[in-house]
Amino acid sequence: MPSARPISRVGFAWAAATALIVAAAGCGAATTSSSDLAKQIQKRDQEEQPAKLLERGRAFAKLGDNSRAEQYLSGALDGGADPKVVLPLLLRVCIAERRYRVAIDYAEPHLRRRPGDFKLRFVVASLYQSIGDTASARRELELVMKSRPDHADAHYAIAVLFRDDVADPVNADLHFREYLRLRPTGQHADEARASLLQDAASAPRLQIKTVPPSSRDARPSGETSSRDARPSGETSGPPPGPVQTSPFKTVPPATGSAPGTTKPSQPAGDPPTAPKPQEVRP
Repeated sequence: MPSARPISRVGFAWAAATALIVAAAGCGAATTSSSDLAKQIQKRDQEEQPAKLLERGRAFAKLGDNSRAEQYLSGALDGGADPKVVLPLLLRVCIAERRYRVAIDYAEPHLRRRPGDFKLRFVVASLYQSIGDTASARRELELVMKSRPDHADAHYAIAVLFRDDVADPVNADLHFREYLRLRPTGQHADEARASLLQDAASAPRLQIKTVPPSSRDARPSGETSSRDARPSGETSGPPPGPVQTSPFKTVPPATGSAPGTTKPSQPAGDPPTAPKPQEVRP
């Protein structure tokens, strides 16, 4: 039986190199696995962090600590939490602290990304109205009604804006009526009815009969005729001159008769009589 052949130095070196390569490959695989695991843990932490911040924000909001609640909720929003869940809570704590402008700053970026969110837009319009920005409030309310014409609260809000801030009772009346049409027994129905203008359809109308003027009476508007013009303080009555007592006889005004004496007039209806000639004496 032949004896075992000793391993040469070259063969030993080759085996050692092969083992080192295998070991290095094993270490590389382990390192790669550890890196993937770290990334997965980091990703999980990132996914859980907004949820944890949201829960802490809710907890502080329930305790009434609105400042800390705002910090955690804004962190959750920045971390990628669902704005539909976070924003209502975040706006609520800001409104509780009367931080209306800050609440608008939180909401407007979401509105730019999702302009069809009419519920959030209505809240933003109310916030603008709270800080006295009438133009922005009107713009946002009109956008709400453009996308949702049946939004009763938007009609009521813009009616109040027209009534109190713009002094436009006609447009206010229009939107108050639309609110009452949509919600006849709504929360603001009594105030809306009390703010309505007089209903022109049911209001009594003044009936005026006009007679077309004749050609002799026609004159420019505001101009008076000579027979109507008289000095101030003069009482109305017949013009000076002969007094018409009947259709047949005219009696001139007395000039030299004694006071208290009047000349009897001929009864109406008798034929006119010629005056008797007076007797002339030398």
